[in-house]
Amino acid sequence: MADEHKSVAEIYEERAEQLPIDVTVHEQLRTDELAGVLESPHDFIHYIGHCETDGLRCTNGNLAVSDIEESNVQTFFLNACGSYYEGRDLVEKGSVAGAVTFTKVLNKQAAKVGVAFARLLINGFNIDLALRFARRRIMMGKDYSVVGDGTHTLTQTDNRFPVLLTVEETGDGMYEMIHRQMSIDTNGSVYQIYHDDYDEYHLQGTESRLRLDREELRSFLNRAKAPVIFDGELYWSEEMKTVLGR
Repeated sequence: MADEHKSVAEIYEERAEQLPIDVTVHEQLRTDELAGVLESPHDFIHYIGHCETDGLRCTNGNLAVSDIEESNVQTFFLNACGSYYEGRDLVEKGSVAGAVTFTKVLNKQAAKVGVAFARLLINGFNIDLALRFARRRIMMGKDYSVVGDGTHTLTQTDNRFPVLLTVEETGDGMYEMIHRQMSIDTNGSVYQIYHDDYDEYHLQGTESRLRLDREELRSFLNRAKAPVIFDGELYWSEEMKTVLGR
């Protein structure tokens, strides 16, 4: 799972340059060291590794969360096979919410989910939405779930609110883009789409549809910094520009 380790570290560290957050990377922890991390105050922990029936794998054995005194980690992602019970125990020990798996997941599949989740979470999506969209990257997405309060948000977004874009080709060289604001805390307020030709206001919680040609869509994606669903796959806006350029 080295690919996930490298990619998510880069995502968190890059975002840390824009927000008042600190990122620390731990590797090859012993059971007492991992217990110390979980018992120390942290806003979020992304665990990459393996989980056995008796706990999270460490270099000298496995750590059962039920054995720690308390969890001072607000939120977490235990991206390991069958981590549900350890995640449940973290919530019971004091955590607010986290993402877990129910069964065994393949390393490459887990890495895809982990990287997508990291980017969504650190860019303002709450835990439930981040996992919901991240697990679209793989066929085994139903094996991932949230424990605790999935509406918890870790950071702010570059946009005023988190945005999800869905892009569909219409067959005439044009694209229909569905624009959704994803903040459940602001339903009932209004928003504007950041586009020169669309100055009307929309009710928060509703979707808006724009018809754009390829260059208009690429121009929009240059500024969007948002996840995009296209042809059933989840991309980030920069990735989607590459897809359009094929």
